[in-house]
Amino acid sequence: MASALAKRKSKALVSYLAKAREGNPIYDNSALNDPIIGPECVVDLVRPLMEQERENFYLIMLNTRNRPIAVELISVGSLNASIVHPREVMRAILTHSQPVASFVLSHNHPSGDPRPSDDDIGITQRLIDAGELIGIPLLDHVIVGNGPDAPSSNYHSMRAGGELGR
Repeated sequence: MASALAKRKSKALVSYLAKAREGNPIYDNSALNDPIIGPECVVDLVRPLMEQERENFYLIMLNTRNRPIAVELISVGSLNASIVHPREVMRAILTHSQPVASFVLSHNHPSGDPRPSDDDIGITQRLIDAGELIGIPLLDHVIVGNGPDAPSSNYHSMRAGGELGR
């Protein structure tokens, strides 16, 4: 079932990106054309794609100017967990049709609490290591708290929070 949901979300995202790039005012989102310069840009890009009931883990692939070239749904989890393996993230990066210079991760916490769990910090460190190994750095991991009562400013940048270092 998660596979079918992931395919539907992926198709919807492709359509969304195509319409936004065509300048359709209904789908106009400057975050698709502007470089990712901070966690707010990441939140603007992924918040419309995330469910409130389940964790969604996204990979945002960037070009040399930090502009998004692709956004890929890596995992759809449960209410409080999402299974992510570095192999899946690196495969998406290495097989993308355009060269990927760097990447950003983002996922949601349906509880509304954007603070990273120990598992969040652990997978992020593994992805930092994998990215370093192939020369494609992880710039940030942004967690969006999107519970029913969460404000739009409810997110946590692991870079700003100091969780990306050793």
